[in-house]
Amino acid sequence: MGAYDQISNATAEGRFPFLNTPGRHVCAIAGWKCRPTRKHGDGDFCDFKVLKSDTLPAGTHVTRLRLLAREGNALSEVKRRVMVAYSSKGIPLAEADVTGAVMQKIVDNDGGLLKGAVVVVEVGQPLRTKTGSEFTPVNYFVPTDRDLSDLDLE
Repeated sequence: MGAYDQISNATAEGRFPFLNTPGRHVCAIAGWKCRPTRKHGDGDFCDFKVLKSDTLPAGTHVTRLRLLAREGNALSEVKRRVMVAYSSKGIPLAEADVTGAVMQKIVDNDGGLLKGAVVVVEVGQPLRTKTGSEFTPVNYFVPTDRDLSDLDLE
């Protein structure tokens, strides 16, 4: 058997570097997938194109990964990201309306109608928890007029 005999079953899809750089990043959603990871179960992979940032060059592509089985607040972060992205597109979405079926439709369509939604991703400085673990706060916001100034969103 040759080393590449099973290459037809391989995926060529790669991910961008993970978004963990502290700062305020105005980003457009470039894609959204749910994929199994090798060791930690399903992962929520949201890809962003940085439009404006105080720490990353514009045009950089980055990914935010949340391990759904391992990280206790992963689903809360994903829900917040969905709600902000819908709001950014001008589509009202109640918290109770973010269901598994809604998420499945988003990831089955690599972001679906949320592709291109502009969101602000604020990554804080890493903090130490009481148990000594490292924690990096990440928050999502609908962009303000100031965030959108100087951007060509056409």
